[in-house]
Amino acid sequence: MYEAKRKVLLGRVSAVYDRVTTNTVCNFISMSSKGQESFLLGKRFGDPSAENTVDRMVKRFILKAWNMRQPVTYVINSTLGKKYEVFVAPSR
Repeated sequence: MYEAKRKVLLGRVSAVYDRVTTNTVCNFISMSSKGQESFLLGKRFGDPSAENTVDRMVKRFILKAWNMRQPVTYVINSTLGKKYEVFVAPSR
């Protein structure tokens, strides 16, 4: 369900990471999935601006993934009497 959006995210993160790092031995795509996961979850790589860009991309992916789950969330909310929603802080 998320495969297409995940590929876009990984491609964009790869472009940012590979542009700002000098590590020619290991680019983002050739990292292990655990290595990629670390960067997606906030591991620093030396460029605060690029790190913030990656953080925004990951947050946006999570929001889109959550929105794709809307039919499932609706059933959960209806069944359990909950009101799970995604709240997005206004951009600065």
